Amino acid sequence: MDLTAGISEILSSFDSITLPEMEAYMLMDRVDFKYVFPVCKIPVIIKDLGKNYKALDIESLRIFPYHTTYYDTGDWFFFRQHITDRGFRSKVRVRKYEQTGTSFLEIKNRTNKMRTEKWRIMKKVSLNEGFDQESLDFIRSYISHNSVSLAPVIINRFNRVTLTSKSEEERVTVDFNISFSDLDGNSFSIPDVGIIEKKRADFSNRSVISEAIKNAGIYPTGFSKYCLGTAVLHDPPGKSLLKPKHLLINKIKNECIRQLSAGELFN
Repeated sequence: MDLTAGISEILSSFDSITLPEMEAYMLMDRVDFKYVFPVCKIPVIIKDLGKNYKALDIESLRIFPYHTTYYDTGDWFFFRQHITDRGFRSKVRVRKYEQTGTSFLEIKNRTNKMRTEKWRIMKKVSLNEGFDQESLDFIRSYISHNSVSLAPVIINRFNRVTLTSKSEEERVTVDFNISFSDLDGNSFSIPDVGIIEKKRADFSNRSVISEAIKNAGIYPTGFSKYCLGTAVLHDPPGKSLLKPKHLLINKIKNECIRQLSAGELFN
């Protein structure tokens, strides 16, 4: 049994939540906890969560492909914000939910109070044509930097599972099969890496999934798919600061190889 099939089998026992019901868990102003780990640990982490979490279900599917295009300025304004660990930083992206065919232009701000704020409008954006006036007005309402100079930088694809707590205001995303490409056709992937992000209204890191992640020997860490993809596919200033993330990915790859060799995938 491959990883995706194994995850699907586990999720089939979860109660379901529909897209309209998910509105109560959007948490557009929230606190994020992120975990980066060997992808082969996903089944171990989620296998006993069915009593406490529901799985997003769309047309009887519970694993969905995502397609995200990230934008930046010519001088890499957003990338530089992230790698210098500024208290306040932003992202501009267009995310396509391939299962439903809907696309959103999204703004994410990380505040100096360690909260994530997110705004979005339903919008399809052509890579060749750029932003229309409605999109530019939307971006300018949340970002003061010159949005006219924004251009697509990288495209990120991955599969995602979305879980919601049955007892708390908490949403959990599980990402895997992560890959990146640029507009020239260059690409790379990190198939050994899984990313879990827990989103809550408060700063409490206590929950059922937190315990499951901790029991798997995994702890919170900062990680930006956007920054990693940009640093590998482009030559922005300061990309050497991401060397610890490259070392983490190599460590994860080696650990996943060891676990697969030991037959620990679904134990």
